[in-house]
Amino acid sequence: MDTEVVAEKGKQRPVNEKNDKSNNDDEVEFIRSDHERVKQLLRKHIGRPFTFPVRCHLTRHLESFGFKWASQKLFPWKSLLNHLAGSALVLMNWPADVIFPGEERRGKGNGKGISDLTLTDCSKLVAALEDQSTNRLHLQRFPKLKEALLSSKKPVIISAPPSHDSNLTRGKRVFVNSTVDYLGPSRLPNIAATRVRRNKTK
Repeated sequence: MDTEVVAEKGKQRPVNEKNDKSNNDDEVEFIRSDHERVKQLLRKHIGRPFTFPVRCHLTRHLESFGFKWASQKLFPWKSLLNHLAGSALVLMNWPADVIFPGEERRGKGNGKGISDLTLTDCSKLVAALEDQSTNRLHLQRFPKLKEALLSSKKPVIISAPPSHDSNLTRGKRVFVNSTVDYLGPSRLPNIAATRVRRNKTK
């Protein structure tokens, strides 16, 4: 019988043969603890109450939305774009240099789902999800844009602004059909260089 290794415990457990044949997103032989942490945080953000974007810093939660797909045993990493669009959700401030769900690092046809995330990727995602500032990775719900999200007229993930030393002038946006453009937030200014110029003008 096939087995899988449980992260951090060094134990093995049977893999459900039915699930094994279903080619689920994240059924892999070894489950890294950092990948599990990312999935837990994403589940937390998707399953918790949301507020309307404009009032998110001014009012209590106005409505609660529950999404069963976020609580699946196997987190739907590869199909996350479709789930977001179907729920009229947009992920904001995705770390600029971290691959998007469904984006393959190892080449076409060889993607490993969330296992494509490196330790560095996971660290950046965890930091962004736990950030309490306005730059945090968060979800916004746009019920009126659902059709536009499903038809790839609007992006379902918008990256954070690239750092001042990035080669990108604007952040990335990803659509439900996995196409990507670079019309996201503008690159951050170099604050240190700006201060130097100001001092010279005094």
